[in-house]
Amino acid sequence: MARPPGPAQRPARDPADRRDRRRRPGGENPAAAVDADASTRWSSGQAQAPGQYLQVDLGATRTFRRVAIDSGGNLGDYPRGWQLSASDDGTTWRTLATGTGVAQLTNVDLPRTTARHLRITSTAAAGNWWSIADLRLYT
Repeated sequence: MARPPGPAQRPARDPADRRDRRRRPGGENPAAAVDADASTRWSSGQAQAPGQYLQVDLGATRTFRRVAIDSGGNLGDYPRGWQLSASDDGTTWRTLATGTGVAQLTNVDLPRTTARHLRITSTAAAGNWWSIADLRLYT
């Protein structure tokens, strides 16, 4: 069985925005997950499956206590199971939280965390696509 391709890099919408988005496999428009516009979205482009992920380079080290994962108007496209990981260098990852999605908005409360990169990985299967209209950090 062929393995899905690795992550693909997409340019940011705003040239001043240095955030790098990665996704695996398939997927569409990773920049839309972090453009602060809930009417746009990143989508897996296929049914949810374990191992799909969206990776974001925040452009600089950020400190936060909450991550909001919002599927926007795509009410059934929330992740059925997820793992949130962080990295300072985009290579070495640490798991911050795992959970089960039950609705459009998933808030992940954390102890004070500092990281430059975030990765949200699907850990469950579902017939729906997986979409993120907004990924937000709160201090």
